[in-house]
Amino acid sequence: KDLREIEEMFQEPEVIKRYVNLFWSSIHQEQAEGTGIQDTFLKIWDILKELYQRYSARLEAKAYAYDGKAYRALAEKLTADPQHVLPYSSILFVGFNALSMSEFQMIDTLLREKRASIYWDVDRSFFSHSPGEKAPMSIPGKFIQAYHQRWKDLASYPILTDILHEGSKRIHIKGIP
Repeated sequence: KDLREIEEMFQEPEVIKRYVNLFWSSIHQEQAEGTGIQDTFLKIWDILKELYQRYSARLEAKAYAYDGKAYRALAEKLTADPQHVLPYSSILFVGFNALSMSEFQMIDTLLREKRASIYWDVDRSFFSHSPGEKAPMSIPGKFIQAYHQRWKDLASYPILTDILHEGSKRIHIKGIP
């Protein structure tokens, strides 16, 4: 999962190292030499790039990819060539909220090229209730509203429900020891 998130979120693994170094420098700035934990972490971090590159090369040699790497590769192909041939005659996106950069690039390109459709499988509460009135803002709501705004002219009609506001709710929580 971590590799997938790194691959999707960052263009270059070196960027990650820069952020980690910034993180460590912000902690205990008065300790210029670092702590034993910091030193050990940074030693491990120094070899991660090589490990990642070797791992990626082995996967590529076998034509394997974890999902984040596959998404990123496809996003790059579609960005370079929006008409890149895909093995599907129809693509439909339904039921998402926060997208990785790679997923966003894929969906954006495919929608703009009219090679995909999108349905907003969301509750009405994520959108404005009446002209000028904003919906209560949650993290998924922010993502969904931003995507809907960007793709409103390209998207199919939304599938909206009022489940969050309809009647009382019964929630059952069960635990297994």
